[in-house]
Amino acid sequence: MKEHKTYLILFLIWSIVIGLSYGVLVDLLFKAPLNRENQFLMEIARKRESIAMEIDRPKMVFSGGSATFIGVRTRDIQNAFGIPTLNLATHAKLGIDYILYRAKRVLRRGDIMILPLEYDHFAFNGDRSQTKYLYTITYDRQFFDQLPIKEKLSYLYTTPVTDLVVSVLTSVISSQEIRVYSHDFIERQINANGDATFNVGTRMQSGSIDTRQPSIRFQKGDLVETLGLKILKDFGRWCKLNGISFYITYANSLYFRDYESTEYQNYFRNLHNYFVENDLGIIGTPYDFFFEDRSLFYDTQYHLNQEGTTLRTRRLIQMMRDLDIVKAIANES
Repeated sequence: MKEHKTYLILFLIWSIVIGLSYGVLVDLLFKAPLNRENQFLMEIARKRESIAMEIDRPKMVFSGGSATFIGVRTRDIQNAFGIPTLNLATHAKLGIDYILYRAKRVLRRGDIMILPLEYDHFAFNGDRSQTKYLYTITYDRQFFDQLPIKEKLSYLYTTPVTDLVVSVLTSVISSQEIRVYSHDFIERQINANGDATFNVGTRMQSGSIDTRQPSIRFQKGDLVETLGLKILKDFGRWCKLNGISFYITYANSLYFRDYESTEYQNYFRNLHNYFVENDLGIIGTPYDFFFEDRSLFYDTQYHLNQEGTTLRTRRLIQMMRDLDIVKAIANES
């Protein structure tokens, strides 16, 4: 009986040791160097932040997910208002917390920050994102290391052994960062303001993209403050303390008749009221950025092509003029 207890205790001890060791190994050694999408995001992030750091006067910064990256042309906004304007948007699944973390790196007193956010950002409640994990553990360990311990461990202990082995072997084969994309390729994908230039024509081929039903996440009934909304509220306070003008607006999306339903209208109204109650600036309504014409979209119901981007940006410019939101920054310039 004593021998069984001893074996059981030893088994438990070894299980704990192996478990802890695996978490440490993943934390120290795991990378995703061959993830093409994440390396593309990293390359354009470096390029844009380099551009931002060279601007020595108040500027306008747009960020958010890919609907803004592939849907807003900040070059046109810069031409319209005569102040430096930059598109920092990348991928919605990097999360609103990470998107704002990166934005803070380039924001300075006197800047204007505009967030045309996807609806998943408003609904965010700490959901795990594999995109954010793979990106930050490889390209932004400073952010990954400061994640709440529970979230960090959930990522570390769900990393497959095969992925860890491939990562280690890749690191052994090449001690240098593996480049999937050349600098010249990145230069061709974005303009000097960070806007996407590759979204020409349309790839909305029948059956390849689901355009039959909306995918906007929304709350029924009264609005309950999500983690995403709280993060936005806290960011608004940070902007005020640091002399930055902050506005929320909405991502471009394909229009569906469902959005006229009482449930959707109620949700959009609740969002607006939440922003007003928390003293957050707002540009337009969701309905201002819904488009019925599918030929304006590039490859998903959120990504506009160049023609759609022109139309969406013109609408945005007019709304910004109506609100006179660049008056203060223009005076400082």
